[in-house]
Amino acid sequence: MANKLIKLLLVLPMACMFLIASTDAANLRQLSASNMWNMVKSVFMKEHALTSDMLHAIWNNDVNGFLNAACQKFANVDCYGNDRLLLDNTLIGENVNLLEDMDTKDLLAKYPNNRDEIAKAPFGYKSVDEWLEGQERLYMTSTADEKSSDEKVSYMKIKGFGEKGSLFVVPGQSEPCAKYDEILLDYYYAGYSMIYCIDHRGQGYSSRLLKNDEEHFKNHVVSSDHFVTDLKSFIDTIFVKETDDTKPRFLACHSMGCAITLGYLTNEYNDAKSETVFHAIAMNAPLVKANTDPFPYPVAVAIGEVMSFFGLSENYAPTKEKSFQQSYANSNFEGSTTSSLIRWTRHRDRCINFENKRIGEDEHVGLCLGGVTAGMAKEFFDLNVGLENFKGKIATPVLLQVAGDMETTDGLVMNQETVKFQEKALVNSKVTNYRASKHQIWWESDSIRSNALGEVNEFFEKYAKEAKTERCPKPATCGSWNYSWRNWGCNDSSNCSYQYKFGDYHLGMSCRPKSTSC
Repeated sequence: MANKLIKLLLVLPMACMFLIASTDAANLRQLSASNMWNMVKSVFMKEHALTSDMLHAIWNNDVNGFLNAACQKFANVDCYGNDRLLLDNTLIGENVNLLEDMDTKDLLAKYPNNRDEIAKAPFGYKSVDEWLEGQERLYMTSTADEKSSDEKVSYMKIKGFGEKGSLFVVPGQSEPCAKYDEILLDYYYAGYSMIYCIDHRGQGYSSRLLKNDEEHFKNHVVSSDHFVTDLKSFIDTIFVKETDDTKPRFLACHSMGCAITLGYLTNEYNDAKSETVFHAIAMNAPLVKANTDPFPYPVAVAIGEVMSFFGLSENYAPTKEKSFQQSYANSNFEGSTTSSLIRWTRHRDRCINFENKRIGEDEHVGLCLGGVTAGMAKEFFDLNVGLENFKGKIATPVLLQVAGDMETTDGLVMNQETVKFQEKALVNSKVTNYRASKHQIWWESDSIRSNALGEVNEFFEKYAKEAKTERCPKPATCGSWNYSWRNWGCNDSSNCSYQYKFGDYHLGMSCRPKSTSC
């Protein structure tokens, strides 16, 4: 009997392997799909949002129907109805009248009291746009994606006349450096010696990741890690090597650019060999956790996972599909991320001028982007997971400028999550609130943006006079049993000490990391 049991135990694994090997690929995919749908149902049930239409779509493995039901539930629209094609995202029946809704004169007439003073271009230039175009535009070959060795990341290099040190400007989601022309000029006038600005992969003059011309308007990325890898590569191989190490180095970022910067900082912290590069960093409306309205955050994450799983990562995320005309029509101003009409129309008109132009090393079509793809949305969420899981302390001085209500959102980012991360992970930081501002503080009306940029310069000047901050040490790991009876104390006495807390039921639990200066 014992021998038969032994033989059975030996045969069973082999039989299982045979069954798995003989199962056709479709059944394996169906098994995986079943697990995915179970996860989705669990999320939607927790949000009390699972409808009969969703269940019907899940039962039939109908991704299109499920996404449409989710949009009906939360946005009260057909995201993938009869006027859209799910697979190629082509809009049907474009409203040609929208072209008439892109005349700046109409907006200026509608808002006669909304006027701001754009910075004056330096001598010899007719406009700020012309000044920026007169600066060096260069390209870095990206090594972030091994599958594509021809991706080029564009960046601007501006030689300043001052002695304040070097500044690296990191734009936000969908933003080319061209949009930052006035801000870069402000920093130029402020006296920085070298100023750099990067177009993230898939944005501005950088190579588009979706190669078909009709897809160049999509805001897409394969992995958020690629953003962070590009940033590190630029800092290590260009910024650090080309700037004077006897002068301070600073970084200024906005929104998604700050999420990428935080990803870089957390990675550098986890790499024990790395030293801090920047004397100080200024963050304008940093993205730690996105506002996913009209979808609850867990639901948005689940939708992103579903679309990526079923091979739809290059499709627009639900409610994000719009044509160029729909994205940049005059009607978008009231719901935009700035209340400055002049600054909004300057960038909108720039997008119109470049709509059909071929630019960049890859000669892609257009400068500006539209809505995010499902893959891009999913990578936003992955960035947040990385920040939530970060256990260390970042010593670099950081200024965080938050727009809108501190307790809720500025429309695009969850402000309370920003503050939570600041309290958990930033040792030397300052949070200021521009409650009257929309998301883009540095593009706001003159009174708001002038105060915000002035605060950035003051923050940088404060830390320019001090030595670069030493990196915080990584927290010690004392283990579950770290007590030494021989030493009557913790084994790792250099990093751990006996610190009893109520509930400890053996000595090893009371060996905890010693407190550090961080």
